[in-house]
Amino acid sequence: MHLIEWRVTRVALERNLQQTPQRQDYKEIIAEHNEFRPSILKSMQENSEDLAQHLYSILRLQWSDDIEDHEDQQDIFDPAIYLTDQEILEYDTQHDLPVTISIDGSHEMDGVTTATISIVALDIRDIDSPTSTEWQNRIARVLFIRSWQLPKYWGTGHSSMNMAEAIGFLLGEYTISSTIPIIYVTDSNNA
Repeated sequence: MHLIEWRVTRVALERNLQQTPQRQDYKEIIAEHNEFRPSILKSMQENSEDLAQHLYSILRLQWSDDIEDHEDQQDIFDPAIYLTDQEILEYDTQHDLPVTISIDGSHEMDGVTTATISIVALDIRDIDSPTSTEWQNRIARVLFIRSWQLPKYWGTGHSSMNMAEAIGFLLGEYTISSTIPIIYVTDSNNA
């Protein structure tokens, strides 16, 4: 299965609406046209380094919305409708708090395992006083979701929820620059 992504729309953010992502709202960001293909002429280490660079170039949210840097992303998410990488990062870090990434692994009855990461922004408003804790009682806004349905078999065994959560951490690391403070939130009841 391919890696898919959902982003909040500008209209929902401006009108303070909570969106419920629908299947048709997700876009493929890694598919056959841009998947990594290792070279048989390179060593395992060189292929691993190339894979890491390939994933960074596709998955890393950028502080710059320069179209040349993001031609693939601009084709997928129209910046007139959806938040850009830079806007997601700016919105989520506007109160000098760490970026909050929710990681979830799920395992369905039919054996399908899914890794999902979400970038969640706290609902802190301009009218809140600096010492106010009202924002803690408001529902956080989901700005961004990436989800990957794992193959039923990974190597010689079945995919598991622990595998999905480990892959979720990797997706989180490739999505957000290591220079940005991050808080990872997982559901420990599923481990």
